[in-house]
Amino acid sequence: MAAEKIPVVPIPGTRGIPMIGLGTFNDFQRRGSNDDVKEAVKIAIDCGYRSFDTAYAYQTELIVGEVINEKIKEGVVKREDVFITTKLWNTHHNPVHVRANFLKSHQNLNCEYVDLYLIHWPFGFEDDATETFPMDDKGYARFSDHDYMDVWTEMEKLVDEGLVKAIGLSNFNKSQIERVLQNCRIKPCNLQIEVHPYLSNKKLIDFCFSKDISVTAYAPLGNPNRSWAKGNEHTIFEEPILKDIAKKKNKSIAQVCLRFLHQRNIIVIPKSVTPHRIKENIDILDFDLSDDEMKAIWSLDKGARVLEEPTVITINKLNVNVSDLIECYSEGPVSCSMAAEKVPVVPITGTRGYPMIGLGTFTIFEKRGSNDEVYEAVKCAIDCGYRSIDCAYVYQNEESVGQAINDKIKEGVVKREDLFITTKLWDTHHNPAHIRENFFKSLNKLNCGYLDLYLVHWPFGFEDGDVCFPMGDDGKARFSDHDYLDVWKEMEKLVDEGLVKAIGLSNFNISQIERVLQNCRIKPANLQIEVHPYLSNKKLIDFCSSKGISVTAYAPLGNPNRTWADSKDPIIFDEPVLKEIAQRKKKTIAQVCLRFLLQRNIIVIPKSVTPQRIKENFDILDFELTDDEMKAIFALDRGKRFYALGIGIGHKYYPFNDEY
Repeated sequence: MAAEKIPVVPIPGTRGIPMIGLGTFNDFQRRGSNDDVKEAVKIAIDCGYRSFDTAYAYQTELIVGEVINEKIKEGVVKREDVFITTKLWNTHHNPVHVRANFLKSHQNLNCEYVDLYLIHWPFGFEDDATETFPMDDKGYARFSDHDYMDVWTEMEKLVDEGLVKAIGLSNFNKSQIERVLQNCRIKPCNLQIEVHPYLSNKKLIDFCFSKDISVTAYAPLGNPNRSWAKGNEHTIFEEPILKDIAKKKNKSIAQVCLRFLHQRNIIVIPKSVTPHRIKENIDILDFDLSDDEMKAIWSLDKGARVLEEPTVITINKLNVNVSDLIECYSEGPVSCSMAAEKVPVVPITGTRGYPMIGLGTFTIFEKRGSNDEVYEAVKCAIDCGYRSIDCAYVYQNEESVGQAINDKIKEGVVKREDLFITTKLWDTHHNPAHIRENFFKSLNKLNCGYLDLYLVHWPFGFEDGDVCFPMGDDGKARFSDHDYLDVWKEMEKLVDEGLVKAIGLSNFNISQIERVLQNCRIKPANLQIEVHPYLSNKKLIDFCSSKGISVTAYAPLGNPNRTWADSKDPIIFDEPVLKEIAQRKKKTIAQVCLRFLLQRNIIVIPKSVTPQRIKENFDILDFELTDDEMKAIFALDRGKRFYALGIGIGHKYYPFNDEY
C-alpha cells in the first residue's frame, strides 16, 4: 500500500500522524530479537509504513533509528516523510534531567528531531536507575516522588527548542489528563493507551476526543504472544464473532480488529516481526465494517487488560499491577479517599479487576446481621466507595445483597459494570448434574445479570439438596461423595456461557489446588481463605502467588462477634502490639489489621453492618506499616483458625487434615 493513502491525524507542528504505524515493543516478548526488529522496520518502510513507535524502555530506539537512516540514505524516504514517536521512561522523571534523558533517546534514534515525545507513565521509578524496573531486595519497586506536572513543564521546553515537534501522554487516566490540561502551556496532542476488542476504553477515548486529543492504541490485537499470557486464557483470535466477520470480508482477524479501531478514529500501532503480518496489518483500507459488525465487536468488551504479569509494582509497599495504575493512580502515591477509583485492583482475567477492599456479608451465625441490616450495609458500602461485594448461597442473604445493589444502580450511584460481585457454590450443591441449576438460584436472587467471580465454597460436599447442613440421627453431617474436579468442570462451563466472568476456590489446601491446576481447562483466578494476625497462612498464600492465583482474606479481623467463640479464645483486639501500632498511626486496630493484609497483597473483605465501621474499614490507604511493624504483627501468628467447619471432619476432602 502506498504511504500517501494512509489517513493522517492532524498534530500541530507536524505533517500529521499516520493512522497506521509499526509498534516495536520488544521487552517481554517471546519473539522479537534486535535483528528481528531491524528487519521488521525495513519491511515496514518498504510496505508503506511511515509511522514508527518506540520507547527508551523498549531498548529498540537504536535499531529503529539505524534502519530509518539507512532507508533515508537509500532514497526510499526522506526524514520529513517519517513520523517517529518515543517515550520518556519512569526512571527519567527528575525535571532537572528530563532534557538530558531525552537526548539519550535522540542520540539512539540519530534523527534531527522527534515528531512526538510521550510521558510513558504518570508515576516515576528511582532516578536514573540502571534497571528498567528498579526493585529493592524485598521485591518492591523503588519509586521517585516527582510530579508529572513538573515533567510536563520540561517537555514543553523541548518543543520550544525544536527538538520535539509535539508532546503527549501515555497510560494517563482522565483526572490526570484534566490536571495537565488545567496547568499546561502546550496542550497534549496525543494519548497512547491499550485498546482492543476486549478493552474498548470508550469513556476515556470519548473524553480525549472532546478535548481534541488524538488517541493511539497499543496492543490493538490483544498482544497474543506476550510472555506472561496464561495458558488457559481465551484470545481475541479465538472469538467466533471475529472469525465470522473475517471470513465474510475475506480478511484476517487481525485486519478486522485494526479496522474496528480505525473506524473509531483511533491510530493503531500493531507490532510484528513476521513479514506477511506486517504487510497484512497495513492493508485495512479497502473494506468497511457495517454498523451491526461494529456493534458485534463492541460486545466483546470485557474491560480486560493484557499488560499484566511482568510489571507488578508497589505503592507504599502495596503491590499493584502497573496496568491498574491507569485507574487507581492520581497525584502521587495512592492516597486515602472514599472514592472507588482510589482502591487498587488485582487483575482477574475477563473482568475489570478485583478491588482489594470489599464488603463481606457473612452474618448468618453472627450476633448482628439480619437481612435488613445487610441490605442497609451494602447500600452504605456502595455510598462509601466499595465496589466489591462478597456473598454466598449459604449466607442466605443474596436477595438482600442483590436488592441493595439494584437500588443503587437505579439511583445512578453505580452501574453494574462498576461492581465486582462474588458468590459461592454451597456444599449441598456439588452434584455435577445440577450445578448450573444451583448457580441460577444464586444468580436469580442477586438479579445482577452475571457474576464476576464464582467460588467452590468448600472442597467437600454434603448430601444433595437445599438443607444447608444436613445432619443424621447420630448428630453427624450427611456427606455426598462428589469429586470437586467434576464440580470444577461444570464451573468452567458457566464461564464458557458468559454467566460467570471468573471462577475460583475457597477453603482448599495446597494439594487440592494442585490437583485442580493439573486437571483444569480454566485456571482458578482466586482462593478465598481465612487470614488474620492469628492465622498468617503464609505457605498457602506464597504457593498461590507462585501460581498466579490471587488471595482473598475472609475474617480478616478474626470475627470477634462469632456466636461459637470460646471464652478462652484469644481476641485480636486485645493485643498490646496492635493497640500500640494503632495509637501510633492514629488508626483503629481494625484498620491496622486490614492494612497488614493489604501490604501482603491480599484482598480483604471485612464484614460489618455498622456504618462507622464500614467507612473505617475502607479508609486504609493513607498510611503504611513499617517493616518492624509488619514483623511484629506476623509474630502474633498462632495458626489459630476460627472457621474450621468441624462437621466436615471425616470427609476425604476435608481440607484442614493437611497443615496448609
